[in-house]
Amino acid sequence: MTKLKTLWIGSNNFTGKIPNYFLSWKELEMLEMQGSGLEGPIPPSLSALTKMSYLAISDLSGESSDFPNLSNMKDMQTLMLRSCNIRTIPEYISNMTCLKLL
Repeated sequence: MTKLKTLWIGSNNFTGKIPNYFLSWKELEMLEMQGSGLEGPIPPSLSALTKMSYLAISDLSGESSDFPNLSNMKDMQTLMLRSCNIRTIPEYISNMTCLKLL
């Protein structure tokens, strides 16, 4: 599955923390985990997905976390992190020139 470009795992009854294995799929451009039942925090390894243009994560239970490092995601157009127990939003977000929806 190393060529996978889109992963939608929302509206499920998964349990446990967000797994790291799918974050190694470097071609991933779109990731949606809304209402998945998974727990946070958002893994730091998310920053390795530099081709991402769409990221939507919501309704994570569990511990709070820092905002994931998305600074290398130059093509990010849609970023939605809702109810993820994130503490702060970093300043570099204002430099994401392709971002259309935040």
